[in-house]
Amino acid sequence: MARFAEEVAQVRSALDLKRVIILGQSWGGALALGDYSARAFGKLSTTFYGYMWGPSEFTVTGTLKNYDRSNQLAGITVPTLFTCGEFDEATPAANNYYKSLIPGSEIHVFSGASHAHHLEKSAEFLSVVRDFMHRCEAGKK
Repeated sequence: MARFAEEVAQVRSALDLKRVIILGQSWGGALALGDYSARAFGKLSTTFYGYMWGPSEFTVTGTLKNYDRSNQLAGITVPTLFTCGEFDEATPAANNYYKSLIPGSEIHVFSGASHAHHLEKSAEFLSVVRDFMHRCEAGKK
């Protein structure tokens, strides 16, 4: 994970970014939680993914098996939006629990969608994220 944090620092430095918005989907959300770059996820090989997570989304045997930073969620002070599908393996109940640990955070559950809600309900997903970002930019979040 330290490598991913270093990548974020290097990109921020190279581009002289003072402020960033990180959007993490699925495992990218865990990376974003640690202030890691969701863009790094696309570079992962199948072997590396298997090492870190396991052979599939449903068989967690990798180094992240016991990854839990929920005790640090209360310290998040930036606007946070959780999204999930109604039939997501990252269940609405689990997302609501994490939401309850971050003061002022929000959740949107996509009806009739699964873990790929950002693809299944792309127009709604983009609308929800845009609205959230606009409210953040306007200081209303």
